[in-house]
Order: sequence, then structure tokens, then C-alpha cells
Amino acid sequence: MIVAPCGGGFRLGNRLEMFLHLGAFSHRAGVPVAIPSFAGHAEDFAGTRRNPFCLFPRRESFRWLPPLAAHTLAWLPTRLPALAAALDGVCLDCPNDREFDLASADFLDLARSRRFVFLRTGWQYRDWDALPDFLPVARKYFHPAAPVERAARAVVEAARRKADIVVGVHVRRTDFRDHLGGRYFFSIESYAARMKEIAASAGSRRVAFVVCSDEPRHPGEFPGLEVVCSGLPATGDLAALSFCDAVTGPAISSFSGWAALMGDRPFLGLEPEAPAASLAAFGPSPLLKR
Repeated sequence: MIVAPCGGGFRLGNRLEMFLHLGAFSHRAGVPVAIPSFAGHAEDFAGTRRNPFCLFPRRESFRWLPPLAAHTLAWLPTRLPALAAALDGVCLDCPNDREFDLASADFLDLARSRRFVFLRTGWQYRDWDALPDFLPVARKYFHPAAPVERAARAVVEAARRKADIVVGVHVRRTDFRDHLGGRYFFSIESYAARMKEIAASAGSRRVAFVVCSDEPRHPGEFPGLEVVCSGLPATGDLAALSFCDAVTGPAISSFSGWAALMGDRPFLGLEPEAPAASLAAFGPSPLLKR
């Protein structure tokens, strides 16, 4: 079994992307995985709900265990080498700034020869070749749990009543203020300008926008546009974006890329310097690209 007990310091989108590739590896290689660091969000997804170790394939065992206890139990072997060894386990580390190839023959041999492989650090564990075949399974496993889905669909339907096309907009601000020197920290006016370009490109079709943000937002910040602001928690925002007809957000954000991928929706990544945005410019989620 592959166990990723760490990752608590990474944003939700990063952890979901890691989970996606570990699930793809598991689906291809027949090696189960557990992502207990995801336990804080487990109740919001169909596959991880009442699944405190966040096991894939899903198991009904341990559903009585509090998620924090599951996380702690999985975390201890990464700090106590003797315990990891006693469990016939081994710990691996991956630098945050590079990818770890789960498809390598050496890793597959290790995963099949040891009872546990603990991924102690890093998040860029990737199995690109296995990803396409895994997507139908992933979309069921990571489907929003019923309460999250109801709240998200209500937000999107409020926008859909006003338009023919609903575009989800991920306005990401807080951590992007300093990340990469603020390259992807866009002003609200910049988001509004791109939204107006998208609306203008629709011709006679009416466009409404569902705005999801890591800061409080108000429709009045987007004058001249039909806007519904989500106001949901992060997992609700993910669901709402995935239920829209198309998704846009900062090009490097795995959050909006995840929503487009799970909803099988076209995506437009916003860049600091780019041609005018249009519906024709939307394409595949960046999470499908190497």
C-alpha cells in the first residue's frame, strides 16, 4: 500500500492532484493507496466520505475512526523509522519542485515488494500515462457528497436562470499575492475585463458568471455583467465550478484546473499578458498536460 500521510501544508488543489495521480497508479498497478492527509476534506467527496484513511479503492473498514486519528496513525511511521521498518515499510521523499515518476519500474517493484511505502514529503507524484484511463473512475470517486452538491448546484442554477451559458470564474488572490513574484495576482478589474471579453465573444448568447474566490466577493465588483458570487467553502466552490459550462482562472492554479477536469469542462487559463479572452479560446484542463 502507498500511504501519503503528509501534504497538510499544501493547498487543496495540490493535494487533489497528488491523489488523482496516486489513484491512477493504483488503478493501473493494482496497488492500493491511502491519503490520510486529505482527511479534513474527506466528508465532502463520495469516495472519501466515511473513509477516514481516504483509501482507494474505497473500503468500508475503519469508518468508525476519527479522521484526525487516522492521520496521526499514518503519520507516525514517517517520524519513527523503527516503526516503519517493523511494519515492513519504507519512507520516500520527493522535493516540492520536481516530479516523482510513479510509472518507473523501480517504484513499481518497491510498491509490490513492501507492505507499506510512506510518501513522507512532496506532492508532485505523477503517473501521466495511467491518467486518461483513470478519469471515469476518478469522476465518480471525487464526485461531491450530496450536501456539497446541493449547495453548489443551487449557486449555478441561480446563474443559469439569467443566461444561456454559465462560466465559472476562480478569483484566486490570497496566496498568489507573493507567489512567483505576484505574476498571477490579478486585480478584480482585470478579472472583470476578461469576463467582459468572454461575454462579448458569445454573440447573441447570454453569459452569466459564477465567481468563486478565496476572499469575500460581491456582484457589484463586476459592473455590467451577470454575476453570482458563490460564498461556499473551498470544496463547494470546486463543485460549483465543475457544474458550470466552462471554467476560467489563473493558468497555474490546480484548483480551477481540477474543477474543469472533474466536470469535463473546457478551461481557459488566465495569463498576465495574453490575447483577448473568448469562448473559442477555452481548451482542456491543464491537469491533463505534462
